[in-house]
Order: sequence, then structure tokens, then C-alpha cells
Amino acid sequence: MPSPSSFVPPPASAVKPALFQEPGLPVDDGLCAGDAMDAAQLRRLLQAALPDKSQHKAAGWFGQTDFLLTRSHVDEDQDAYHDALFITLWKRWDFWLALPPAENAPTHALAQAWARLRSGVPPPPPGEDGLVRQYRAYDSAGQPGAWQPLPAQAGAGDAAAGALVACGEGWREVLAYWRLAEGQRRAGRPLRERLHATLTPARIEALTLLPVFTTRYNTWSDPERNGWWEGDVWIGARQPGQQGGHSWGRALKFSWRNGSERAGDPEDDAHACYQIDLTPGDALPEGTAHPNGLRISYSQRQSDPRTPLPNHAVQHMQHLLELFTTLEQRLHAAHAQEQQALHSSGLSGDAPPLPRLPPFAPHEADAEVFGPVIMALSHDWQAHGRAHAARVREHWLRQADAAEAAAALEHGTEPAASSAAASSAAAAAAAVAAAAVGDAVPAHGVAPGTAAAGTAPVTVPPPAPVHFMPAQPTDPRGPQAGAVLQLARAVQALADGDLSARFHRRFAFAPHVYAHHAARTGHAVDALQWLEDGRLLARMEPVHPSQAPAWWRISVDAWALSPTAAPPNLPESCPAATVHGLRVEGDAQGDLHGLAEDGTALWRHHIGGAILAIAAAADGHTLAVGSASGYLVLLRKGSGTDPALLSTSRYAELRRFIFWADASSPLAW
Repeated sequence: MPSPSSFVPPPASAVKPALFQEPGLPVDDGLCAGDAMDAAQLRRLLQAALPDKSQHKAAGWFGQTDFLLTRSHVDEDQDAYHDALFITLWKRWDFWLALPPAENAPTHALAQAWARLRSGVPPPPPGEDGLVRQYRAYDSAGQPGAWQPLPAQAGAGDAAAGALVACGEGWREVLAYWRLAEGQRRAGRPLRERLHATLTPARIEALTLLPVFTTRYNTWSDPERNGWWEGDVWIGARQPGQQGGHSWGRALKFSWRNGSERAGDPEDDAHACYQIDLTPGDALPEGTAHPNGLRISYSQRQSDPRTPLPNHAVQHMQHLLELFTTLEQRLHAAHAQEQQALHSSGLSGDAPPLPRLPPFAPHEADAEVFGPVIMALSHDWQAHGRAHAARVREHWLRQADAAEAAAALEHGTEPAASSAAASSAAAAAAAVAAAAVGDAVPAHGVAPGTAAAGTAPVTVPPPAPVHFMPAQPTDPRGPQAGAVLQLARAVQALADGDLSARFHRRFAFAPHVYAHHAARTGHAVDALQWLEDGRLLARMEPVHPSQAPAWWRISVDAWALSPTAAPPNLPESCPAATVHGLRVEGDAQGDLHGLAEDGTALWRHHIGGAILAIAAAADGHTLAVGSASGYLVLLRKGSGTDPALLSTSRYAELRRFIFWADASSPLAW
């Protein structure tokens, strides 16, 4: 899974998986009523979580907290466990709460269980309430310290005071987790029934067969092409396949930012995920929430192995339902819009005829060259294009404001609002950003049960609610796209530079309109090299794996394109370049990002298709960009932003060469 890019991170509101309670969700308020942390309450919790003597462990997680409940046993690795609860607040605190052994239990059981935590030190005695309490803290390097006794009470100046507060918080959150689980069990697991009714193999297959997964993001092993961020949520699909003796099935994966990395964590590790694998005919593990024909697994961090989603993970079932239903509806709607645009555009239709053929006198106006029909088409095309570009720039601004506001809330600073959208973005992100730093989120309700005396009611941090950014504005030029594309081909067939230049000025390319067609038919341009004489070499990926890549040479004036041999020193693909101290980077969504030396985002420019290669010319004013949608785009820095382009940069489109499989030769736009 690709991590959020450094220049377009998902909004910080994604970092808050926590437990939100849907109205009417059953809760067992009687489980461990009062929230007291003592031996009697732990015994009741163990009975609820592990009622069957054949069950020895129950594990779960929410946000940055995970827990393990164990019954006294010796596992297959000969490790001894005791009746206990282990709670981890990731790389901050570990807590071990255990019951003393029963009178008829082997006397060495607690010693063996304790030895797993602290070798060579005798097990601590239980407190007055019969509970064995131990804790350890993590240092600034992310390493755990020594285990120490945790008193039942601590004064303000006691070194264990902070540990006791954190342990109490974790304890109450675990109780809230199991009250929801018990409520579901006693009610006959209605949420699991909803999950089974919603997540069916047919719906998963239909979603993963959308063209966005089969043509655009269809390479599971490539971090740039295995999925994308849809608002706060990363989504990707794996298509079934086989290589050598290894085969794999269809899968759908959701991921989101879950907190932040701690000292010693791998880069971008703080991402949780759900994965849904189609497994027809497989036997389902007992105690899991899997629907028939599917296997659902989840993990708290990228470095963690995924484990089956258990029946007691109520908040995760609810979160998964929200993610799936929201994104399924959004992706099917986007596909329907694309299909409608493709149908209405008539990309194979006829171009409006040119009233005259070249050559033309230099002083002749465009109206005389193109005639009233094409000029009217140009007027509508450019007017709709400028309006669409303005809406896209506003959309980008709202994205940036939301991300800035949420990040500011996460770090406890005031956002520097760049527009009125910042305040609304901050409001939308406030609740979820609060959960990321451990604050309660009252909007999602208080945890069931009565808080212990002197403690505030607890809101359990669960996986969600997810903040979805507004959908990308739709380009209104779809109905005209076919006629304009055929006109572009007709103009190129006449091989007249003056006519081509006039067309280029009158019809700015519309990447959003042609995005679906380009994703299906584009041959990726994945390597670029400027020559000393100012010509440019570009490599196009082979149509078939057995073929060699095709190389093309672009003339100095950027108008002539011809096939050529591969250069002796093959350039490497690099979706980044540096120009006069400015770093230009490309992303999988088809955008270029201009970054200052300190990483500050300065501008954004949409090309279309995942950016695979960027090369800066020696003059420092020209950029060549290659993308997975078959685009080779030459950009020249100007004096201001072109209002017809999806851009906030000063770069204008000098020329666009299009390599699509449905054309016998590249198209120069």
C-alpha cells in the first residue's frame, strides 16, 4: 500500500480509528458495572470474553490501544499464560493485570506466566483487591523499561501516577469494547448479520471489476498503481492471478492513517487496514465475522500481520460497513458518470469539417480559418474549460484547507486559514482530529456503563467516522469530447504547423474528459532524456511484454515527432525534477506538485494518468512529463496561470503528445 505522498497527504482527520456507537446498537450495561479495576471485575470480564474453557485467548485493538485476554493454560509453544489482561498503549505504556491462582491450581502457574514478562524476578503479590498489577513505560527511543508494580492508588507526586491514569483509561476502554461485544452476542449478533448481507462475494467482485481497478490501479505489487486515496481512505483491489507455482485470489483493501509513528517505527507504519479476500469453498475459522465465501482480516499497523476479524470486534464491523457502503456507492456512481460521458461524447463520431484547407496567410484571423461552426465549438469548449478549471482550483483549496486545519488541530495549533473554507474544514475535522491525540469525542457518545467515582465518563476511541473529501468536479465538456478529438486528428493529418498552432490555442486539452479512455488505451511514457541540442527522447512502454519499448524523438521546436533508436545511456524513470531550487514531483493521480526547499507546497498542475517521468530542460523553463495514460506533455513557464488549465502553476502547455492504442500513430495536440 502506498503511503500518503509528502505533497498531498490525506487529511489528518484520517488518523483516528475509534469506537463510535450507532443509535440503537445493543450494549450490555451490566457487564462490569461501575468500572472498578479489581480481581472481581477482571474475573467477570474473562468470563464474558472467554466463556468456553477451550478458548484461551481473545485479542483486539482500537486506535493505538491493543489488548490480550488470557485464560490460565500452556500453549503449543510451552509458554505459560495466566488469567490476565495485557493492555498496550503503543510505545507509551504496557500493563499486566492478573488474577492470583486458584487454590487448586498448580502453584507454579503464576510464576511461569510472570516469567514470560520478567525473567528471574519472583511474581509480585496481589493487592488488597486480589489483583496483580504491573506496568512498564517506554523511553524516547521507543524501548520498554523494566516492569514495576502498579499501586491501586497513587498521589500526585508518585512516579506511578501517570501510569495509573493511563491504565485506568485503557481498562475503561476495554470494558466499553466488551460491553458492545456482549450486547451484540445477547441480541443475536445483528450487526454481523448486516455485515453478511452487505459484503457478499458478488458485490465485492462487481466493485473490484470496475475499470478503475482493472485498467488504472491494476498492479498490486506497484505502490504507485495498486490503489489511491479517496479522501481519508486508501482503497485498492487485487485481481486473481498465478505466477510460477503461486496463485492468488481477488481481494479488496481499505486503509487509513491510524495515529502517528512512534520512535523506532518503520516509515508510514501508522496505517491500519481491512482486507476482504474472496475464498469460495474455504472453511471459515470459528469465532470470526467472515461472510460465506469471504475472509476479512485486519491490522493495526502496516508492520503487523493481518488477523481474522473476530465476532467481538463490533466497532470494526461498523467501520467496515461504513467504508464499504460509502465507497461502493461513490465508485459505482463515478463509473456511471464516466460511461455516460463516454457514450454521450461519441469519441468515434465525425469532426466538424474545416471550411478551408491550408496554407493560410499569417494575418488571417482564426474565424476565417475555422469558420463559424468550429469557432462556436471552440467558444463553448474554452468557456466550459475555464469554468471547470476554476472549480477544480476551488476543490484543491478546500482539500488543502481541510488538511491544514486538521493537522493544526492534531498538533494543538491554530490553522492559518487561506479561505473561508478553512473554518468549515476545521469544524469537520475537529472531532476526528481530537481522537487522534487522545481526546474524547462527545459527538459520538459516551461509553456505556457508569464511570467510577471521581472519573469522567469515557468515550472509547473507535475506528471512524471517516471524513470524505468532496468529489472531484465533473468536466462538462463530455458531450463535445468526441468531436474535438476527431478534429484534433483531422488537423494533425493536414501536417500544417500554423493550423496546429491555431487549434492548440483554441482547444485546450481536457484530461478529465478523456481520463477513462486514456486509462484503457494509453501506452505509458516512462522515461525521458533531453539531448544537448535541445531535442527530447521519450520511451513508451511496449504493447506486449515480449516487445521492446518504443523510443520517440521530439524536435527542438516541439512540433515534430519521429521514432528513433534507444539511446546508449538509458535514463531511469524518475517522477521528480529540480529546477532552480524548486522540486517538482508527480503523483499517481496525475498531478505535478511544486515544492519549495523546505517542502512547502507552492503549486499544483494536473497532467492526467500516474506521473512516471519528469525531465527539466537545460534552459530551466521547460519541463517534459510522461504519464501512465499515454501522455508526453511539454510545459513552458510563463508569466501567470493559464485559466484554461487545471493548474495553479505558471506553466503553460506547449505541446501534448498522446499515445493511445486505438490510434495508428501518436496524436500531437
